[in-house]
Amino acid sequence: MALKIKTNKVMNHPYVQYEDTFLWNTIKDAIGQLKTNKDIEIITNEKYIIGFLCKSLQDNGLIPKGN
Repeated sequence: MALKIKTNKVMNHPYVQYEDTFLWNTIKDAIGQLKTNKDIEIITNEKYIIGFLCKSLQDNGLIPKGN
């Protein structure tokens, strides 16, 4: 008898606080254009890439917090 486990819990990434911000959407659009033009190929979940870039820009003072 196989054990089945059901869960409705969605796994979040560590960059949830950046989602739906102007910064997030700008980076997401730019990555989308690069993919469309076949300038880059993404194998990592895009949320991790976008979130990492948002965090890096803010950590280095290039973008104010909350954008």
